[in-house]
Amino acid sequence: MLTYLIGMAVKASARGKGIGRKLLEEIIAHAMTQGYEALSLSVDPFNHAAYKLYKSVGFNKTGTSGTSVTMLVSLTVADQRIRGLNQTAALNHNMSEGQKQSRKNKLLVGMVSLFAGVLLLAASWITSAIYASGVTEWSTSYGRFYTAMFETSGIPLLLSLILVLYGIVLIAAEAGIWQSEKGEY
Repeated sequence: MLTYLIGMAVKASARGKGIGRKLLEEIIAHAMTQGYEALSLSVDPFNHAAYKLYKSVGFNKTGTSGTSVTMLVSLTVADQRIRGLNQTAALNHNMSEGQKQSRKNKLLVGMVSLFAGVLLLAASWITSAIYASGVTEWSTSYGRFYTAMFETSGIPLLLSLILVLYGIVLIAAEAGIWQSEKGEY
């Protein structure tokens, strides 16, 4: 397998602006035109941003050399990953401000629903505990707390479960908007 060994760096003041990703895309395109099948590089394991970038393109750790991690990627895999990432970026970039705001609002509703569900669940348990401490006769074989919970908190527990699930679904569906606005695709 013909492997292209690369080295690259981005000036500290220019980091976080997508320059490293663009540079890596150009290196991959150039290596492909030259007939290479794979790319190899070494990265400091504490350079988390660079390591995350390389992983996002498909690089995998193949070993260590001194204080560096050696990584390798097939150019076919890297090219496919970059095309997919760029398509996602283009879709998010072409989204209108109204659509972005709508997604942010849905995310906010999801977070509020999740919080409200957890708060309602806690309140139901507290109410059940207070009720259980005052009741002297029990008609079921369950313990005081569970009997009190069934008697006082059935509907609130069901409602809290619905709110939590609804919140999780909304957050999972809309969380991509935050990544796209930071330029991380």
